[in-house]
Amino acid sequence: AATYDPRGFVTEFAHPLMVAVGKSWEEARISVRHEHLASECLMTAMRQIYAMVQPSGTRPVVLLGTLPG
Repeated sequence: AATYDPRGFVTEFAHPLMVAVGKSWEEARISVRHEHLASECLMTAMRQIYAMVQPSGTRPVVLLGTLPG
């Protein structure tokens, strides 16, 4: 995470990572616990980035979600 700016981290690292994790889970190459671990690690990194760039007491600037299908 330290090698990316916040937008780059999301678009160049986090998104491709979670696409790969989702595909691996869908193909039964990893279990749901591995998917959850990857998600938790990513959320930890996102919180650390947020803490560095967002002034305290302000609202979040990024919202990530997964749509059905």
